[in-house]
Amino acid sequence: MKYDQIGADCANTALCLGPFLKSTSLFRQAQYISGTRADFMVPGDYTSWTEFTIAADLPERFRNLDFLHLRFSRATISLQGRNLALWTKYTGTDPRSELVNQGFPAFANGVPQARAWSFRFDFIP
Repeated sequence: MKYDQIGADCANTALCLGPFLKSTSLFRQAQYISGTRADFMVPGDYTSWTEFTIAADLPERFRNLDFLHLRFSRATISLQGRNLALWTKYTGTDPRSELVNQGFPAFANGVPQARAWSFRFDFIP
């Protein structure tokens, strides 16, 4: 379970539209009115696809570049992706981002982890 700081701030400051929209469920509207900490404890479990890597050795015909006078005994290319997907019912920004303040985990109120791709060449003379 994690504390939903965004929902609690919304209830405490009345700066969001959730409590005033007809489309908001009655349960959620009651949470905004009561404002107790226990009302904003939400499931923090998640599944993430953190990393993907695929690599392949280049065939010999691509390793011998005669016009550049280069010959390699081995060459590998690889593609890597990080932070590709996140599946969760957590209502905050990212269940993986949290600060620890005096031993108590608190909502980090930060940016979710960025998705990144990299392409790599490895050559062995």
